[in-house]
Order: sequence, then structure tokens, then C-alpha cells
Amino acid sequence: MSLYCIRCEAGLEDSISSALQENLRFKEPGAIACFPKKIMLEKHNKERVETVRPLMPGIVLVSAEDESIVTSLSEYSVSEYSVSELEGDDVYFPLWVLGNKGVISPSQVEFVTGAPLKILSGPMKVMPGNIIKVFRRDHRAVVEFPFMKEMVSVTLSIDFDYVYDASTKSVG
Repeated sequence: MSLYCIRCEAGLEDSISSALQENLRFKEPGAIACFPKKIMLEKHNKERVETVRPLMPGIVLVSAEDESIVTSLSEYSVSEYSVSELEGDDVYFPLWVLGNKGVISPSQVEFVTGAPLKILSGPMKVMPGNIIKVFRRDHRAVVEFPFMKEMVSVTLSIDFDYVYDASTKSVG
């Protein structure tokens, strides 16, 4: 299996991944073109609602069994697009995204003040990155992944299953 990353103009990812998926369906039935998305828990009128946002704007991921699929991707590699084959550590992030069907939903976590965040369930339980910051009030975590030969930070939603303040020994 080969993995490719198509960098494109933000806002065009959905149309490019749809066109690619349609085109690849006939050339290689096992191929997948995916515009990675995340479900964010956001506050609207004092209520938490789920909103779908791009996981990484300007990125389309492609998984293909046949390496010759690069030739069919070349028609999308005009001046405003670029296609890169992913290798080494760069494959873990796309495999994680594709394993979650292209949509990263909020993960259930347990938060204890002064202790590492404990992932109870959800996509973050098996993610290939590291949590570098938690915004408890906003129910978000900043996660860092190796991708495209650099470390990339992405904000993901977390849903607190249990919050425990070790200093006061109270649940909050």
C-alpha cells in the first residue's frame, strides 16, 4: 500500500477528494481519497454542539495498493497542487486518520490535576502523536504528529468523562 498527500488550496479539499475518489474508483477499486476532518465540541448559546472542521486545511490523503496510481494523481498536480508520497514516520498519521474513516471524533478522557491526561476511549487512544497542551475549559487538546518531515500541531476535541483536582481532592 502506498500513501500520498496532496497539498491544495484550503477550501478545495472536499471537491478534490470527491473527484479523486470517483476517478480512482474505476482505475483502482481499493484506492481511497480522503479529506481529513475533525468533530469539535463548541459552545453555541451556552450549549455544546458538534461542528465538523478540517483536520488539516489544504490536505487530501490518498491510499492506493498499486504504486502506479501516482500517474493518475499527476493530473491534479498543477501549479496550485502538489503530490508527495509518504514514507517512514510520515505514514502513521495518515493510517490513523484513514483507520478512523477520515473523521476524528472527540475522545473520552480522565483529567487529574498534575497527572498526564488519561485517554479512556476514542481515536486519541491509539493516535501516533503526543498531547502537548490541554485547554480544559474549551474541551480541547493540542496534539503533535510527525507528518511531511516535520512536527505538525493539531487541535482536537476531548470530552471529560471524569475531572479530579488532586490538590483539593474534589471532583469538578
